[in-house]
Amino acid sequence: MKKPVPIQVKSLVATTPVMRAVQWLSWAFLIIMAVRTPGDPDMGWHLQNGNYILQHLHLPPGDIYSWTMPGYPWVPHEWASDVMMAAIYHFSGLTGLVIFFTIIIGLLLWVTSRIYRTNWFIQIMVAATTLFIAWSVIGARPQMFTLLGTALVLWILFRWREQPNSKLIWWLLPIFWIWANLHGGFLTGGIVAAIFVVGECLRHLLLGRHRPSKDLVPLLSWQAIRQLIIIGGISFIATFLTPNLWRSYQELYQTLSDTKILSQIAEWLRVTLSQPSSYNAGILGLWLVGLMWFNKWKFDTTKLILALVVLGFALTAWRHLPLFAIAAAPLLAEQLTLLLSGWKMTEWPWAWCALLLLIVTGFDANRQYLSVVPTLNDFDRYAAQLDLPRQAALLYLKQHPPSRMFNEYNWGGYLIWQLPEVKVFIDGRMAIWETNNLKIFDDFQSILSLDSREASFYLDKWQVNTIFIRANRPLDLYLQNDSQWRLDYHDELSAIWTRV
Repeated sequence: MKKPVPIQVKSLVATTPVMRAVQWLSWAFLIIMAVRTPGDPDMGWHLQNGNYILQHLHLPPGDIYSWTMPGYPWVPHEWASDVMMAAIYHFSGLTGLVIFFTIIIGLLLWVTSRIYRTNWFIQIMVAATTLFIAWSVIGARPQMFTLLGTALVLWILFRWREQPNSKLIWWLLPIFWIWANLHGGFLTGGIVAAIFVVGECLRHLLLGRHRPSKDLVPLLSWQAIRQLIIIGGISFIATFLTPNLWRSYQELYQTLSDTKILSQIAEWLRVTLSQPSSYNAGILGLWLVGLMWFNKWKFDTTKLILALVVLGFALTAWRHLPLFAIAAAPLLAEQLTLLLSGWKMTEWPWAWCALLLLIVTGFDANRQYLSVVPTLNDFDRYAAQLDLPRQAALLYLKQHPPSRMFNEYNWGGYLIWQLPEVKVFIDGRMAIWETNNLKIFDDFQSILSLDSREASFYLDKWQVNTIFIRANRPLDLYLQNDSQWRLDYHDELSAIWTRV
């Protein structure tokens, strides 16, 4: 049987000054596009938790931010990210956080584009595709470490497959150990590594029987596959070397198995075509099918299996959608390389491309500067852009600190950050928190229900004396006719009610 030969890439570098200008301007444009105003509603408690760890040099003994579940055995699996974020914010404010996470996103795009060896033009196309599919998720949030970790694991796996005798595969151990201390999404790395192993095993079966001439990559030996499985097992053990030990896995299981939460929190909802955010992923899927058809169904089986399986996983929640772009990147790069293998890059009008990119990059940099920078130094403008409470509302609560305040779920993290002297009813950590007779998220929803009697029952149950909610919610309307409550503050976004 004739062994398959890897695709030969004609040009890995830009060969003329104008092509190099196009290359660097393209990357500059993508990185500027990645600059985002910090919009994660949980960023506040990440900052406060990082401050606590830096001050006390240990993790919180339990929940210290809410008055409803004090001491709950919370699992801060993102503790290292929290410490980094708090330190960066302390020295450089929100501007420093934006710069830091823009660098992380830039690294993510760079690594993803290089999982498969190809020329710089296709690398930029892959990076741009990844950015646009991840557009609704990227920002100053610990989840960026999971996206970067996924790309690094795939880069190591595919580069090691080219030279199985190298020591590159051993880098999985420190990556998984560091990742397990940065974000709970480290399990994603294990999933893609397992899919890679399955793909390589299937290639042995397929290449030996049905399609010996169409797979593009030589087989990985069984000995190398066994080595990968062993190193994967050691890497799995390394994920327990955190202050949380096995409890990080318990937290992951509780999150992924709570169907009620997964159906009610926006970023955990299933991906559907009813929202434009899903169109990019759909276009990428159709693009891949079209490319494989045009290339007469020549593909690396492992890359195809990886893209298909991760697509199925990514469709389970909006926050997972960028994982499909990362997992599909090597297949996309491979198919584009096949398509353009006979194309001579010198034929393109690179000077016009450089001029156009210079104009577009300058325009985008100016737009980002005018939209992002002002919000980083003006908390009222920042709150208005992210639909968070205004400083006037927070000032009122500072002057009249409540002891048992009910608050919006998405405002909890912001209040922990901006109003640390007041304990919250609920925040983004607490959706899955449950004891034998209490699930705080259920009680939160009952108070915001359309049934005024149910809302009153749970307000009395918790002896709430202050309500801080969005204006014009049903609860806001109920309280206008309830003599037990007095409206003390109101603006276009929020209302503060006090029990008489």
